[in-house]
Amino acid sequence: MKREDIHCDVLIIGGGIGGLACAASVKERMPDAEVIVVEKNFAGYAGKANRGGGVLQYFDPNRVKAEDFLKFHVNEIGCYLGNQELMLRYVNMNTEMIEKLESWGVKLPREEDGSFRVRPTGPMTAMISVDLDLCLKIRRVCEKAGVRFLDKTVMADLLTAKLTVKKPFPPSEEQIDVVNGALCYSVLDGTTYVIGARRVVLATGGQNYRFASMWSSGRGDGIAAAYRAGAKLRNVEFGNFAQLMRVRSHNEMIFAENNMYNGKGEFITPNFLSRRETDINSNAVREWYKQMKAGNGPVTVLDPRTRKGSSDDGSYPYGKKFRELNDSAAEKVDGVDGNSYEVCPMLIGEQSPICTDTGMRATLKGLYAIGDCSYSGSAAAGAVPAPPGRNRGSGILNAVFAAMVCSETIDNDAHMPGGALPVNDDKVAKLTADLLAPLERKEGCTAEDVIEVVHQAICPSDYSIIMTEERIAEALKIVMKAKEMVPAMKANDWHELMCCHEAEAMVLSAELHYRASSMRKESRGWFLREDYPERDDANWLKWIDVVNKDGEMTFSTTRLPVETWPVKPDKSVIPTVPVTEEEKAGPLYKYFTRTMVEADPALYSAASMPCDPAKAISPLEMNKLFDEGYLDMELGYCNLPDGTAVLANKTFFPNCTPEMFDFWFAWHGVEGIRYKIWNPQQHYNVQTMNMDKAMDKSLSLKERYWDTAHDVYEDCGEGPQRIFINFRNPVDIGFDPEKLKDFKGTIVCAGNEKSPTIMCHFMRPVEGGCELRSRFWMGWHVIGGKPVKMIPDGVRLPLDGVKSLLTHNIKEFTNLAAILPEVYSEFIGEFTR
Repeated sequence: MKREDIHCDVLIIGGGIGGLACAASVKERMPDAEVIVVEKNFAGYAGKANRGGGVLQYFDPNRVKAEDFLKFHVNEIGCYLGNQELMLRYVNMNTEMIEKLESWGVKLPREEDGSFRVRPTGPMTAMISVDLDLCLKIRRVCEKAGVRFLDKTVMADLLTAKLTVKKPFPPSEEQIDVVNGALCYSVLDGTTYVIGARRVVLATGGQNYRFASMWSSGRGDGIAAAYRAGAKLRNVEFGNFAQLMRVRSHNEMIFAENNMYNGKGEFITPNFLSRRETDINSNAVREWYKQMKAGNGPVTVLDPRTRKGSSDDGSYPYGKKFRELNDSAAEKVDGVDGNSYEVCPMLIGEQSPICTDTGMRATLKGLYAIGDCSYSGSAAAGAVPAPPGRNRGSGILNAVFAAMVCSETIDNDAHMPGGALPVNDDKVAKLTADLLAPLERKEGCTAEDVIEVVHQAICPSDYSIIMTEERIAEALKIVMKAKEMVPAMKANDWHELMCCHEAEAMVLSAELHYRASSMRKESRGWFLREDYPERDDANWLKWIDVVNKDGEMTFSTTRLPVETWPVKPDKSVIPTVPVTEEEKAGPLYKYFTRTMVEADPALYSAASMPCDPAKAISPLEMNKLFDEGYLDMELGYCNLPDGTAVLANKTFFPNCTPEMFDFWFAWHGVEGIRYKIWNPQQHYNVQTMNMDKAMDKSLSLKERYWDTAHDVYEDCGEGPQRIFINFRNPVDIGFDPEKLKDFKGTIVCAGNEKSPTIMCHFMRPVEGGCELRSRFWMGWHVIGGKPVKMIPDGVRLPLDGVKSLLTHNIKEFTNLAAILPEVYSEFIGEFTR
């Protein structure tokens, strides 16, 4: 078997709209980068964009505000499970994305005045038609830019290597997995391609189980490869999108939900649809199930008594046109369906769970995921599967959006270490042996045999769409039967080998879907449980995550950071951190149970995008904080020119004094409940590592926390994590002792030669209280009393974690400002006397 070794800067797996848009965008940003696109079909003809509805979602900037659409989407579609930051950015980039497509040669219809020719689809959205050859046009752009294409080439698995990284505190070394390429093979002649790459982008589509014709290209092979490599998956239970189909032919009937009748001739659409909506929602499927279970079937899209559709009063989108088409078709014999217009739900799937951050980075270093393989994993839209996800026309644009964001991230990450590690030949040999195993078998089952069993488990609507615990168990039992067949699959040629890999991916997706579905005991958006029919915000404002740990599916939940997002659920259902019975009985519990004081939403909005680095100060300029007035950046975050990062926040503390602030940092590390009342939703625990000093009443408040360390467990927006904070005398991190002599405020700061961050809380008295001006400088440590950059030259720190910390900082200090005077008044006496 022929083997070819290739090396590149960026390897993109998948030549559909997402992969092509990513390749074009990367080359625009990094013209000299070597970019390879691997596609098992033919890039330009692959994927769903060229066989779908041919429409783009459009937001008229003169009519629709992004914030208004976000509120509509969160409440009507995403059900609070979505990443509101990503959704806002998607809407705000709408025109930019459409104009980008035009720049790549994609033809879009415009009116005589130059505006886009649009058709309204819902309360705030519209559609623009697009030619189905758009992918071919983008491929031509890529070819001219020097992108290399490997068509008819299958990605068998991702390649990984171990990278040793140093952890600053406590000092240690850790080995992490880095994706550094992929093992691929040609379906034409079996040539094996071992491709080493600094960055690997998965653009392989979602999981559609090869059932519905329009969506059949989504086979889940990229999802499976990411899972095997150890990447985190998220929202795997949201892989059950459905359309209504004609029962006999299995042909999809788009917009059929607007014209549904039961067997009694009753028009049932008004039972679940009261106004125009952007796309089919789960209530149409729920209504079909309800009618059939009550014995009111069959459900049809024509009145069974008159053979006519409903009169259209404008309440139901496309109702009139749909009726006219049906009335015309009813006069003819329509192939398999004849004159039957009975409909039932058809599973489309659209599982898209590779977990990414807002820059489309997966949880494995060197790996990125875009489009339909990571739509739910990025939580872009919330409680819906991949596009259309009730946003008709968003499928193409979501792929373009993710591709453009990903290319920006890759450009920013270009100088970060890792990702260019050598390929391990022993690992390649083992993966190749596993890859070829079906070709070596003379006996066994075929991929088609396995897929047929998967269909038995995943296609029935009462298994995958409207679930109960009992039916989930039944379906999972069938999936496990298919799983037992996988090791026995055989293949006669390279094409059948590809089918074996796809069948294995389908089995994995189905198992993930049902195991996560069993965990989520509620109904939310497209996720429907007959035994748990209501949404449960009190217990399920969570994402379900899963990772592959030594071959075992390991599930966990991640609490949604809803309190930092613009649109929030009822305050009473936002979960808090655990407290003990002893803590409940103590005097501080009353502060814990109070509703947290919320920050002005404008603060979160202002902190949503990076600031101009020219407005920020580095830690070498920290003494500028003593200047009168304000600096150019008092709220925001950014990378500094040297690649390090900074965040700034300003909080007014009414009726507070600098002494109260010193008291807080001397006092709160003594027991966990003191830390929890600061932020009951994200502060789990704290323990001072210098208890004797903290309790020494002979010392001043400052001296009781200077040169001490706190062992903290908190969630700064990226899940709970352990943090060590080393508090210092301000002079010891670089503040001018002469300026401190006359300073009427206080400075709480942290940082040493091991810590990768310098923290500074600069509090000064103002009219009515005090003003806190916080700074965090990432990528810096303190040596000899001065800040020193600790990251190598050319490295640029990613900003997602910096932004999360800023929103956390806004949240926690807003609440502390509200409770500090009362806490100080109640406890200062016993703490100091």
